[in-house]
Amino acid sequence: MTLFLAITLAKLFEIPNVHGRSKATRFNKSDVASIPLMIRLLKQRRCRARLCSRARQWTPMLAHSADVNARACERAIDRTIEAYAALRRNHAGRIAIAKLRKFRNKVLAHTLLGVALEATPTYRELFLLMDVAREVTEQARLAIAGIHVDLLETEDALQEVSGAFWRPAIAAAAKDKR
Repeated sequence: MTLFLAITLAKLFEIPNVHGRSKATRFNKSDVASIPLMIRLLKQRRCRARLCSRARQWTPMLAHSADVNARACERAIDRTIEAYAALRRNHAGRIAIAKLRKFRNKVLAHTLLGVALEATPTYRELFLLMDVAREVTEQARLAIAGIHVDLLETEDALQEVSGAFWRPAIAAAAKDKR
């Protein structure tokens, strides 16, 4: 499960890389669906304006809410960009991303055991990236689709359900071993 989480996060935080092209071309020609690409798009005035214009139609039955929705979209875009920027400004965040990239490139791509152990991201680093991915996803979904979902609340509910299953399952398995 940890390996799958690391692979998923590596894909989410992948910066598009088309060799021999400028940064703008690299991003614009990429088919990578990642947080860095989404952030780059959300920073563009035309994208921001289009999303805010669409937000005005989130609740067409409440015409007076168009401005409120547009402002909510603007705030969600700003929070999305800030969540990722805070990760990039933070030393631990930059290390986590670099380590995850190294893990993907050195371990998953080549499976060199010595390098693999050195490049393996810690749970702390994976959880840091998960937290940022959750916040970016929540805010971007609000900005793009006008839908607010509290993923932390969903995560807590799923954790509670899994705990309700695994605690008795593990206790029963341990009892059978005796």
